[in-house]
Amino acid sequence: MLNAKGRRCDVCARSPLLFFIFILSDVLARFKVIVMNYFGYQVELYKHIRKKQIFLIKIMFLHSKIALQNTPLRLLQ
Repeated sequence: MLNAKGRRCDVCARSPLLFFIFILSDVLARFKVIVMNYFGYQVELYKHIRKKQIFLIKIMFLHSKIALQNTPLRLLQ
């Protein structure tokens, strides 16, 4: 994602793949709102959906970070 200065955030700058995942999830959330509105469903605001996705991505990132810290190779160091 971009910060206030228009640059990539630190995490995205370090990992192009993570930056791609953020962009892809953003596009998919917008597409979901458009499609559901087209079919007449009441949809949460886009920003609420996006906040929920960012929260889930953060949980996945923290989980993978904890898993890496508990690997046997890490314990040998």
